[in-house]
Amino acid sequence: MQRVVPQILQEVEGFDKKAGRPILLMGATNVPWQLDPAILRPGRFDEKVYIPLPDLPARRKMVEIYLANRPVAADVDFDALAAGLDGYSGADIKYLCDRAATVPFLKSVANGTEGEITAQVLEDAVHDTMKSVTAGDAEAV
Repeated sequence: MQRVVPQILQEVEGFDKKAGRPILLMGATNVPWQLDPAILRPGRFDEKVYIPLPDLPARRKMVEIYLANRPVAADVDFDALAAGLDGYSGADIKYLCDRAATVPFLKSVANGTEGEITAQVLEDAVHDTMKSVTAGDAEAV
C-alpha cells in the first residue's frame, strides 16, 4: 500500500493538466475507514457519498435481473425473496442467484432433463450464503 497511494496521488494530480479539460474522478471502497488520509485531502477526492445496502425495491430489481433468462419455477415469489434479503449486499444477491442457478443445471446434466430454480433452491442458497457486510461494518461508516 505504501507504494500504491503515492502512485494514485501522482496520477490524480496530473489528470486535469494533461488533457486541458476537467474530468471527474471517482473511487469506491467498502472499507472507507482504511483510506489513506492523503487521498482525502482537498483537491483529490473532495466529496464522499455513502451508498447504503440495497433497500427492498433495489433488492427486488436485483433478483429480477440476476434471475432473468434463467428457468425460474412458478413457485418463486420475487417479492418474498427480496424481503428475506435485508442486509445482503448487491454482490451477495448476485452470488446467491448464481449459486441457485447451478443446482438445476447440475441436475439436468446428471439426469438429462431440464430443471428449474425453485423457491426451495433459492431458500437453500440464501441459507448457505452469509452476508458479507456485518452490522459492525455498517455502523463503522
